[in-house]
Amino acid sequence: MNLSTFDLLKNAKPEDGFFLDEEQLARLHAVLTEMLRDITSLAEENGICLRLSGGTLLGALRNGRLIPWDDDADLVIERKDYDRMLTLLREQRADRYWVHTPEDTHDYGIMSVRVRDKSALVRQREDAYSDECGATVDIFPVEDTYDSVILRRLQGIACMGAGFLLSCRKFYRDRRQIRQMLSSSKNGMKVLLIKGGVGFLISWGSVDFWTHFTNRVYTMCHNGTSEYVSIPSGRKHFFGETYLRRSFFGKQRIALEGTEFYCTEDIDAYMLALYGAEYMKEPPPERRERHVFLQFKL
Repeated sequence: MNLSTFDLLKNAKPEDGFFLDEEQLARLHAVLTEMLRDITSLAEENGICLRLSGGTLLGALRNGRLIPWDDDADLVIERKDYDRMLTLLREQRADRYWVHTPEDTHDYGIMSVRVRDKSALVRQREDAYSDECGATVDIFPVEDTYDSVILRRLQGIACMGAGFLLSCRKFYRDRRQIRQMLSSSKNGMKVLLIKGGVGFLISWGSVDFWTHFTNRVYTMCHNGTSEYVSIPSGRKHFFGETYLRRSFFGKQRIALEGTEFYCTEDIDAYMLALYGAEYMKEPPPERRERHVFLQFKL
């Protein structure tokens, strides 16, 4: 059985949840675009290269703008620049953004950084445990890997295992909400039973405990010159997102919403890994990834 919950939950709604309409998305896109410009400019002014990633890069490739139905934005950062970038955001943009991280945000349970705009109330399903809810730019750290094939394989297994345990612990925490959302799906209820059961067995550790444990596993390698790098917090996890360092960290620019941003040098390999051979083709409406919102005031 496939225990991935990405497809199960992407269009599942709690009773009080909703999807954004076109007018709301247009307003949100304007905020996200300005956030991307501001965050990447701050990085470049301080010698840090943030690159467009995920669906944000895909939107730039397809038509030079954010994907029409997308409701957040994605960047990646080299691990060596991670701490310094967080410090810059918290010291120089504290009046504008909340910065949530797996290191120090309580009850977070997410392995990427979320930069949240303070100017509006934008509450998603995942924000049930936080009042710091705004338009979101996700920043995914790119981790070093081992040059030894055996050690890299073991690292990947450890990352997958830790990520699974964290997911199960969150499932147990959120089991009531998820049960209501997946009640009409037999497969969804089976997944809830399995992952919720594992989450119960490891509930002796809090969500914070498992978040910190997973973060230590993801960052176990400190070889800044390794041949390969990986994004274990990405949509395809460690094994699905392992790339050659020299091509991934090459610098080229791509236009998005009238502004040039950095992106990976080997865009095709990156897009193939994430979305498959037909990544330039827009999916039908029923396969489009959308997030559920609980509040939206922008």
